[in-house]
Amino acid sequence: MLDRRTFLAAAAMTLAAPSVPAVAKPSPITFPPPLRRGDLIGITSPSAGVKPAMRPRMHFAYRHLRALGYRVREGDCLWGTGLMSAPPRKRAAELQAMLLDESVAAIFPPNGGEVLIDILPFIDFAALAAAPPKWILGYSDMSAFQVPYTLLTRHASLNG
Repeated sequence: MLDRRTFLAAAAMTLAAPSVPAVAKPSPITFPPPLRRGDLIGITSPSAGVKPAMRPRMHFAYRHLRALGYRVREGDCLWGTGLMSAPPRKRAAELQAMLLDESVAAIFPPNGGEVLIDILPFIDFAALAAAPPKWILGYSDMSAFQVPYTLLTRHASLNG
């Protein structure tokens, strides 16, 4: 399993390498289609769970998304009181399932979190690369998934 220290050590060694072998020109980034009224947005938390105190805020956000014409589907890895919304394999499986589900137009994790990096060994990036692109709207530590997702699949995502 790739933990944070191993990841950071590998990244540092890569950056410190005296020469990087030439690679073929990467394919262009593909952009998912714009969202349309009636599209389904998957809500999952591949890192920290949403605390019970935030439930009213989540339901407010759902009402707003529905008022804009979108449908919302909550995943099982969403709520929680601890550091993680679920074990790493389960969080990875749910995120990947939403990315591969043709009925889901976008994934909107409600938060980031430092434990997101734990899901990376369990993601099949080749399967995601073969699937049509879809929007992932993240922020904070969601970038720990979104950077390899974009680099390995060539699919754009949004992080802010």
